[in-house]
Amino acid sequence: MLNLAFIGSRADAERYGAITNRIDGAKWSVYFLLDGPKQTAHANVLGSAIESASIADMLSSHAGDIDAFVIHAPLGTLPELVSAAAQSTRPLLVGPLVAKSNDDLSSLVDSAGKSTLLSACSWRFIPAIQSVKTTIDAGNLGDIGLIRIHRWNSQVTATSHDLASRIIADIDLATWFFGKRPQKIFAMNSTASTAYLQIHLHFDNGGMAVIDEAGAMPNGGDYFSLTVIGGTGAAYADDHRNMNLIVDGVYPHAIRTEQGGVHLARQLQSFVDSIRTEAPYPIRQQDVANVLQITNAALQAAATKQVLTWEESRYV
Repeated sequence: MLNLAFIGSRADAERYGAITNRIDGAKWSVYFLLDGPKQTAHANVLGSAIESASIADMLSSHAGDIDAFVIHAPLGTLPELVSAAAQSTRPLLVGPLVAKSNDDLSSLVDSAGKSTLLSACSWRFIPAIQSVKTTIDAGNLGDIGLIRIHRWNSQVTATSHDLASRIIADIDLATWFFGKRPQKIFAMNSTASTAYLQIHLHFDNGGMAVIDEAGAMPNGGDYFSLTVIGGTGAAYADDHRNMNLIVDGVYPHAIRTEQGGVHLARQLQSFVDSIRTEAPYPIRQQDVANVLQITNAALQAAATKQVLTWEESRYV
């Protein structure tokens, strides 16, 4: 049984705590909350796990009870957290996003030292996304011709996450589904709003991915849709299922329900299995590096209004 240590916010600790019983071969042993210790005497957010006042306290008092770390935290805090946890030399699952550039990724890997650093990329484990990927890998769609992704974020989301961090997940999905990097990249902003970006990725088989990223939608909930069109079939996924129309005699309105922690459970199980059984973790560091390179090329294409082409080891 693996002993897991958690580092993150109280809200995220509660999300991981809710999926504990779904994980085979692991349990929480100790945790450190970035937003401060619990103020009440109710049960710990991670069951019987022990709360620590710092990462240093984790390592000095509970090192023997830690086989691996799960670090779920904002980008700006990761270098310090990774460096501190890496003193244990234990494997680290870090995310959901690990970096916005390859320089930042290299620096984070260096901070991990002798610890194995694995990127969470939580969006890959969403059930609808995994279902589409399984369908593609089974050959049911034939050769992919077009991937269309809409990511329409509210102003609240756009304010708290810059453009680069908002487009990384969708660029990752597009390249993961195609199974290769794009040969040409073009992107353009809206003349009406700097919060909008459309990205065109052209692949060597003639396939294309078109990604819309909008960050000026009214507050009240974000929206995502994905369409994959192949030579012999198509697949579709969105988050409409999370919106419910309520008619209560006053006026119709929508409420959002969450998908729960299914994607976190799958992500965490993959991490645990990679340690216990040496099964390969499904996301390689090179995959992350490739996506960051493509992301930065897309931002460069938007800024220069030029098509960038893959030549040897970079986009020019």
